[in-house]
Amino acid sequence: MIKNTTKLYYSLREASTTLGVSESQLSGLIKTGKMKAFKLGSKILIPREAVENIVLEPYPIKEEKDDDEWSGYPHVKESLAKQERERRYDK
Repeated sequence: MIKNTTKLYYSLREASTTLGVSESQLSGLIKTGKMKAFKLGSKILIPREAVENIVLEPYPIKEEKDDDEWSGYPHVKESLAKQERERRYDK
């Protein structure tokens, strides 16, 4: 858990250090709305609760799936793959 619970807001650097991620990764979470933050002048401030919540709630891992348009047609998919291999070989 977070050691200093009297602090209401973290700077971007403090929050990234606390969470063990880079500042750019944390900025990405803020931009996508997965981490709450606000600007005060030019400084980005992150509420303590937002840092605690991201630690307590595991980030869902996206499952990989084959959403290729030809996935239901293995013979077409194999034919396209064969054509691609031949095209690369001919170069």
